[in-house]
Amino acid sequence: MSHELRSRAGFTLVELVVGITVGGIVLMAGFAALAALQDRSAHALEATTAALEGATARQTLIDWISSARYQTGQLGVQFEGLDQREHTLPWDELTFPTPAHTPLRAPLTVIRLHVDDDPTTPERGLVAEMSDRMDMEPVRFEVHPAVIGMRIRYLPVADVPVEWTESWSGQGALPRALEITLLEDPDDPLPPLLRLPIRVPLPVPQ
Repeated sequence: MSHELRSRAGFTLVELVVGITVGGIVLMAGFAALAALQDRSAHALEATTAALEGATARQTLIDWISSARYQTGQLGVQFEGLDQREHTLPWDELTFPTPAHTPLRAPLTVIRLHVDDDPTTPERGLVAEMSDRMDMEPVRFEVHPAVIGMRIRYLPVADVPVEWTESWSGQGALPRALEITLLEDPDDPLPPLLRLPIRVPLPVPQ
């Protein structure tokens, strides 16, 4: 009887080895699951951050452009859309005065939207150059660095159906709307909301 009690009071070496092995497997599985969860969390955070950046950039462009004015006497600038092929530019460009809120916090800001691929400039991709005085050196604002190209087209004001045009210069008035298409590098894709065309109606007098 006493021999049986002594034998049941502890574990054999085999039982200890098996227990340690099983425990190790369970721990390894737990660490692997935790690492996978952390990896998914990191990817989810990156995706959320990119989506927010894209939404912010898209809404910023819409806010600026939807408030555009045709011209401003005090700054000597008017709304002008330059076509890449017509003016031998790297990509399309757009210049316009706007009373919308900008980083300059001025009552009226002139904005030039263009794509900058110059490696010597700190701002890359879609860049907005801003000024609120004729003698002012433009302040550069990086809208999104992953943009590698920009196409813009304009819808004339008309009572009948008309075709979109590729440039807008010296027209004497604002177009009814414009549409911006941003181009991306396949190795550095844009956020989903910036891959879609950005169509903005303009304040055309009735």
